[in-house]
Amino acid sequence: MNIISGLLAKLFDTLKFADSPLIDYFNDGITIPDIDNILIGVNLDFPKEFYELYMWKNGIDLRRAQDARIDIDLIPFGVFTSLQHSIEMYNIGKDNYWSANLFPLLDSIIGEIFLIDCDRKSPTYKMIFFYSISILDFDTIITAFDTIESFLKTAIEAYQEQVVFYASSETDECFKIYNQIGEKYNPNSRLWRIYKENP
Repeated sequence: MNIISGLLAKLFDTLKFADSPLIDYFNDGITIPDIDNILIGVNLDFPKEFYELYMWKNGIDLRRAQDARIDIDLIPFGVFTSLQHSIEMYNIGKDNYWSANLFPLLDSIIGEIFLIDCDRKSPTYKMIFFYSISILDFDTIITAFDTIESFLKTAIEAYQEQVVFYASSETDECFKIYNQIGEKYNPNSRLWRIYKENP
């Protein structure tokens, strides 16, 4: 088992332990040919970790989860949607709202999106950006996670520390701890430094 596969298995176990309703709404994973077929016409260098993510689970069944009225966020502002949903968002947003080398990975459904840089020549290749037009702490888009691996480590520890936990309400202290976790695993991403400098 490689690093990403191990982290994905750990994330699922952590979600189960946290009694997250998400575990009942994940779509089954899809094959590499299925992924390539969905991405036909998208000329990007998707990293292998991207494939591993969707081979594990193809996001959540969004309509079924919304009908059940569960909290659908995997992380704050981040719903792990299907690859089919992500390609729809990509085609809407590329060049209009963000650069065409950025591909949606997580989606708040209300405007915020996490996007992975899939340009191998880019200095931020594999980094995950946070896009928002409603949050005024930064100018629309900012680096949030250094890699998919660091994103998974951040999410796992956040659940273990019960700061992204469905049975408890969000508090300022939870936000502070979540920010500390994010900064620890993502030293090259600016999002966490902004909130450290401006608590």
